[in-house]
Amino acid sequence: MDWIVMRHGETDWNRERRLQGVQDVGLNETGQEQVREACRKLLRQSPPFSRIVSSPLRRARQSAGIAQEMIGVPIVMLPQLQERSFGPLEGKTADELRRDEQIQDVEEIMDGSYGIEEMAQVRERIRQGLFHLAAAYPAERLLIITHGSVIKCIGQMCGLSVGLLPNAGWISIPASRWESLIKR
Repeated sequence: MDWIVMRHGETDWNRERRLQGVQDVGLNETGQEQVREACRKLLRQSPPFSRIVSSPLRRARQSAGIAQEMIGVPIVMLPQLQERSFGPLEGKTADELRRDEQIQDVEEIMDGSYGIEEMAQVRERIRQGLFHLAAAYPAERLLIITHGSVIKCIGQMCGLSVGLLPNAGWISIPASRWESLIKR
């Protein structure tokens, strides 16, 4: 079965272009409606979802709760899907990062500079989470709700070219892609 990996709905920090990382920011009204609209579209697809898997951060949990109301399947929290920690850079706007830190794109920082979680650690954490999902729910169609950096990483790990998705945007990961990932 394929997995649908969806980014959480919009937060005020998304609107302000603030780096959220592991800050526990909730959805705004626009974000709630974005998730509802995405779920309406996803419900037209088949086969149906068997469960929702969510990052434990509030914006993802709230998105998963909205999805659960519409889809009617259980939610499983998976800590490995939490957003990458951007350390003391969290809360800064994109303009502040460029002006004060001379950082054009925090996603391009691979090491632990600035106190950011290293990408090698992020990839391994995500890989372990996906391995758990594949073992626990091998034949189930999952709706996975997580964060932009995590989705970009999952896409790269599965050999898909994925940029930063819009809020409540999603990608489909065919079983052949995620199965090959966890066998590595």
